[in-house]
Amino acid sequence: MNFKFFIPFSIIILTIAGCYKTPSYPVEPAITFGGFEKDNDIYTLGDSGWMYIKFTDGDGDLGLATNSDSSHSSKLYIYNLKETTLLDTLNEIPKIPYKGTTVAIDGTIAVKLTSFLQEASYQALFDLKGKTSDTFTYSIYITDRARHKSNTIITPEIIIKKR
Repeated sequence: MNFKFFIPFSIIILTIAGCYKTPSYPVEPAITFGGFEKDNDIYTLGDSGWMYIKFTDGDGDLGLATNSDSSHSSKLYIYNLKETTLLDTLNEIPKIPYKGTTVAIDGTIAVKLTSFLQEASYQALFDLKGKTSDTFTYSIYITDRARHKSNTIITPEIIIKKR
């Protein structure tokens, strides 16, 4: 092997690796709204679609401690801001693996729209009000295993239509 090329190549690799900055986040989780993904501008109850929430957590205790232990879990809370008669939902966040050697984590939580838009409840609400569609916004926050609460975000309006 030609060591004449090995040393400069090693210096370049070490320089590039040294430029990577380990992320540093507060121990409280933080979230931002990542968007809705649905087939068209109006979400029809029962259709497929997703809501994305971006997160960071400095001490990495977001999600289940293990895949089988739900006693130490963190949760995603979703509140309907328009209709207090509709059920609010909370979802358990699954185990989130660490990336590399740091415990600080970041990523995106994908939530199926059908998992928090309970079709029967919305159908009943539309029937009661004599509507076929309405516009809703949601308040969302998460908690980690240490019960630190994230900031609260408000989603943009989403139009929901009866089947």
